[in-house]
Amino acid sequence: MTGESWDRALEAAMDWALRVNAAPGDQSLRRQFEEWRVADPTHAKAWLRAQETWGLIAHIPPAHAAEWSIARRTIRRPGRRSGWLSGVGGLALAVCLLLLFVPMLAGPRGDHTTAVAEIRDVTLDDGSVVSLAPRSALNVRIGSTRRSLSLLEGEAFFEVAADPGRPFVVNAAGVQVAAVGTAFDIRISSASVTVSVRNGLVDVQGDTGSIASGMRLSPGDRVKVDRRTGQYERGVTTVEEIASWRARRVFFDGATVAEVAEEIGRYRSGWIVIDDRKLAAQRVTGLFMLDDADRALAALVEPFDGRVLSITPLLQILSLP
Repeated sequence: MTGESWDRALEAAMDWALRVNAAPGDQSLRRQFEEWRVADPTHAKAWLRAQETWGLIAHIPPAHAAEWSIARRTIRRPGRRSGWLSGVGGLALAVCLLLLFVPMLAGPRGDHTTAVAEIRDVTLDDGSVVSLAPRSALNVRIGSTRRSLSLLEGEAFFEVAADPGRPFVVNAAGVQVAAVGTAFDIRISSASVTVSVRNGLVDVQGDTGSIASGMRLSPGDRVKVDRRTGQYERGVTTVEEIASWRARRVFFDGATVAEVAEEIGRYRSGWIVIDDRKLAAQRVTGLFMLDDADRALAALVEPFDGRVLSITPLLQILSLP
């Protein structure tokens, strides 16, 4: 099976998935589909993959459920099939996906925010400097006795101005990081919160789990906290790699394909779907350049013979043959 023939079969299968879901009672359409499916073993395999992918796309987070419901009702059977974006059906799909992603493209909310692929430095009233990664949001409250910040989403690198009389505390998805006169990075992903220390000392505490009583980190220390269980993995890293995203590069050591894809997704508009659990769980170690997100996605799946299928500029599917 060549890469080209597989991509064509998967594209056709996704097209059939749209048409069959849009007209479940159309028996003529169902017969045409069955003829296509049994005509080639590649078609049958591609159809199974398309069903899995359709299921993944259907499980859009609740914030976008209404938009996706409208999109699925709006898609209609095209008069003639010639690929995902052909004719009225393809146009409807493109428009509806745009509706779906508008909330994402609008960006996060907070006192300080960044958009897709945007990196920005924020100087706080106390002299501290916060570098915000793309698609990040930060709230800041600086008082006379305490400096309280909340990283709402995304990633940030904090260079804290020393002020022993006013503790500098950052809350990030249930993880609390306290520091005085230090530099550290916090990354929030869908599954975890990671804290890495470049210099100085920080105390990390969680709402639940095994770090509820607190943990102290030194330069080069890193802790990754599971957002669901509160359990953590403690490790070390080179201080040079901490917050390397500020130079639009990021190094991962033993991360899953899903974790890396989520990070790359901060640097491109739209939605990235991994349609194979085996691919999503594969572990990778390497440096990824984020100034070209599409190239980074291709580099991510290449070691596993994976492919990046561009359905629209807003939807990329990572798959295995």
